[in-house]
Amino acid sequence: MKLNSGMFFKITAASSLLAAILFLGACSSDIEQPDPNLNIAYGTASPAQVLDLFLPEDSGGGNPADTVVLYIHGGAWVTGDKADSPVDEIRRIAAAKGCVAASMNYRLITMANNTVHCDDMLNDIDLAIRCIKDRTASLGLGINKLVLVGVSAGAHLSLLYAYQHAEGDSPAPIPIVLCISLSGPTDFTDPAWYTGMPVDPVIPSIQDDLKFPLISALTGEQFTPDDIQAMQEDSIDAGKRDALLKISPVHHVTGKVPTTILAHGQKDGIVPFSNAERLKAKLDDAGVAPVPPKDRLTVFPNSGHTLAGDPDKLEVLFDVINEYIGNL
Repeated sequence: MKLNSGMFFKITAASSLLAAILFLGACSSDIEQPDPNLNIAYGTASPAQVLDLFLPEDSGGGNPADTVVLYIHGGAWVTGDKADSPVDEIRRIAAAKGCVAASMNYRLITMANNTVHCDDMLNDIDLAIRCIKDRTASLGLGINKLVLVGVSAGAHLSLLYAYQHAEGDSPAPIPIVLCISLSGPTDFTDPAWYTGMPVDPVIPSIQDDLKFPLISALTGEQFTPDDIQAMQEDSIDAGKRDALLKISPVHHVTGKVPTTILAHGQKDGIVPFSNAERLKAKLDDAGVAPVPPKDRLTVFPNSGHTLAGDPDKLEVLFDVINEYIGNL
């Protein structure tokens, strides 16, 4: 993908803004991690292809773990790390239920001379899952269930990977039984993704024109505001339409995708709340089982992208996750 000089200037000037706002939190974990299972390489294409593995204390006992909970960080597809919050909470939930937990880094977009696209990130997830399967098997664990938990950009990748590998000739190396999205983008054909969103109460709303370079980098196609206008008028180039559909989880929903839990702030100025509504409606129409007796979408009415405005809702959400994982 080639970027013109004006676009490169905007991207360079805004890189720190992007790094700060398109993911939930950036608080490093303060819990000691077992060194032998830290920074495990799962690929050879990039130093970013590493993961951390956290084993439950009784994993070698008479009731071995059979479920792994994999956390995928956010960061606008350009930044972020496997130690970013809320990985600690995910680890605690997994440990309390006797599950293995994991957290992975993946290749990121570099806006100048970018060579990393969405397919590369999805391939990293696949490689990481294979590594987790092999590593846990070598430890005598028969892992046969996978829970994906993603935040923002990581939630987008979690949903897209889970839905693309739910059926067909390329199932996930470990069957995915649950996918959890915290503030994740779901539909890049949604006009609200590009404009018309509220100002986030915690972090500033991203400039709309900065989203086009991100979408261009993810797809390998060059997108401009004119393309989005053409899409709304149903006159967009067919190749560009297909590129947007390919990276939009909502357009991969079938009745066979895993149970999905969504959490989204109604005041999200980064990823529009309508993205969560669109995916929920598609899952409902497809007959995908919700999390009984809970709604599949936890709405945070006072929150933006970080979900920080509704701490009581966050507690409810983690209770739902905890309950569901406990019943796997």
